[in-house]
Amino acid sequence: MSFAQAIFLMGSVAVLAPVLAHLFARPRFRRLPFTLLRFLRAGQKDVQARRKLRDLLLLLLRCAIIVLIAMLFAGPRLLARSPGSNARDLYFLGLDNSLSMAYSDGPQSYFQSMLDAAADYIRSAPSGSLFNLYALASGERGANLSSEQALAFLRQLAVVPSVSEPDGFIGALRSAQQRRHPDDRISSLLLSDFTPKMMERLGELSGPVLVDDARYKMISSEGPIHNAAPVDAHVTDLAQGKLHVSATVANYGSVTKPRALEARLGGKKAAAVQVAAAATQNYRLAIPVEGARQAESCLPIELSLSGGDGLREDDTFYLAAILPEESKRQVVLIGSDRRELFLLRTALNSLSLMNAYETVSVKEATFAASHGEALAGADVAVFAGMPDALSDGADEISSFVQNGGRAVFFLTRDLSADALDRLWRADVLPALPRRYHEGATHVAPSNVYTDALSPDGKAIKALCNYKIETILFLGSFDCEQSPAGACLWRLQNGNGFVYFKHHGNGSAVLINTSADDSLGALTRSRAAVAFCRYLLGPSTAPLQNSFASDETIVLALPQSESEDAAQERRLYVMTPSGEPCAAQVSGSTASVQCPHQIGWVKTLTRPASYAGVNPPRGETDMQAPAKEVVADLMGRIFPVAEGKDMAAASRNGLDKDNRPIWRFFAWLIIGLVLFESFVANKVKR
Repeated sequence: MSFAQAIFLMGSVAVLAPVLAHLFARPRFRRLPFTLLRFLRAGQKDVQARRKLRDLLLLLLRCAIIVLIAMLFAGPRLLARSPGSNARDLYFLGLDNSLSMAYSDGPQSYFQSMLDAAADYIRSAPSGSLFNLYALASGERGANLSSEQALAFLRQLAVVPSVSEPDGFIGALRSAQQRRHPDDRISSLLLSDFTPKMMERLGELSGPVLVDDARYKMISSEGPIHNAAPVDAHVTDLAQGKLHVSATVANYGSVTKPRALEARLGGKKAAAVQVAAAATQNYRLAIPVEGARQAESCLPIELSLSGGDGLREDDTFYLAAILPEESKRQVVLIGSDRRELFLLRTALNSLSLMNAYETVSVKEATFAASHGEALAGADVAVFAGMPDALSDGADEISSFVQNGGRAVFFLTRDLSADALDRLWRADVLPALPRRYHEGATHVAPSNVYTDALSPDGKAIKALCNYKIETILFLGSFDCEQSPAGACLWRLQNGNGFVYFKHHGNGSAVLINTSADDSLGALTRSRAAVAFCRYLLGPSTAPLQNSFASDETIVLALPQSESEDAAQERRLYVMTPSGEPCAAQVSGSTASVQCPHQIGWVKTLTRPASYAGVNPPRGETDMQAPAKEVVADLMGRIFPVAEGKDMAAASRNGLDKDNRPIWRFFAWLIIGLVLFESFVANKVKR
């Protein structure tokens, strides 16, 4: 037997009242002179014995009535199960150990509060109960544990940087419901901070879960939430000895506090920017990399918020930047004279100054010079026109392209038919100019940001930023496209603007305008440098290694390191926990799994390659939903749940499937009151 409100049992102390009344209410006798005293004393002893017996019975009845009234108010309940049945008490606990539970705004964190609540729930369960514990973020689970084993499971649990997945917990409840014994009682308890990610996962669950007793507790802060975090970062450019990084900082709380976002390279502060942290914003940092190696290198960059908040575990974002090896591209400009090549030379020199890791070396030659000497050692050959002098060099130009070079042809009005015919028959030209059309036109706006010239799309985006579609062209050629060629860009009058063709190991490009201002003003515009970048093809841009903790980490390896790994067919890396691990090598990349860890993954070779491992974006969003929203969601998942929190559960005690027996106590009290009245009347007689 148990009691719903055991505090009312304190009322049984009132039993002292009738006891004291009995002690102080003994009858007093007067002395009377009487004859035959011997017979009177014998009768007095018999009457007193019967009276003491009735008084004692009356006292016991009154004490019993008071005690029973106290027990009635305490809510007596009787265990409905027989001791010999196979019924079990099964308890299922869903424990949120995601990174957001490490938040702390007082003496202990959300995670510790959750462990305390779970321990109290386990200790208050009846003896012999079985516990099934599920860690929602790490996936750890304990099935059919005793109370001691369940408490030990709680002690070894830790916070992990992963998103909570309640599917396993809910699936276990459904499975237990299907396999339950008719007398089994299944109870569930879900402990979480119910962040937006958690609410999203719970909202994706299908169908209700029917259990005997479903409860939850929302672990939250009484005060405002203070948490901001760098949630994303990527390398945007490498120019003039500085690595430009764009970082996104999100405010995941309700407190706005100025902080500083610092970039650390090799443990030393390299750059910093002030952060308002009022909302999600992007910030740019320029990190000096003058001391980087001339060869390809990997730089571990840590972007950290200063000042601290309630959750320090997400204050640092790990980003590994792979700097390309410094390269030089040799470009030869071939034209009639230096004046004709001036604008192209100026644009290419400006392009070389913009990127310290990709310099462009420019030399000039005339059409009359030996084409073999002019093309020797060149990577790109730019022809400012196609006069008669180019006819004799068609075979040398074809050989140059076949061996991996790139030939770029600009068109002028005075084209040589013989030169065009020789180049066309040598299969070099991607298109053959036929007829010149007078009339102003512009470049057609392009919505396609990738093509054969610029696969990464950056060059075309730069051209669009410079409004290339506003540049006026005075005329254009109607061209016959080569069967193996492609028109990458068109003019508004329908003629092709840029034609491209692969030839052997190299390529050829035809531009339907001139290098000076005879047909258009392209090389005189602000877009000239960007257009030269477009013509040169893909650049050696910095790469980056940055992943979420629930992703497969793929390290981009330097050329030398990937060759060594390919020969040995294995590569060992150091995980964020400091443990070595074998990675799978495929080409120039190595992949490894590091679940539930944040920090650096690096190769054990020299020089080391790094990959940053960060929490999943949005996992530490501390924007807690309204309690009404949580109660509504839990009510739909657990139809029998009443939205009770653990405070209410601890006040009312655990429902152990007991049957109330207050009616029995009420009728017993009524019967004892009537019997007490009968005994009291007998005593008076």
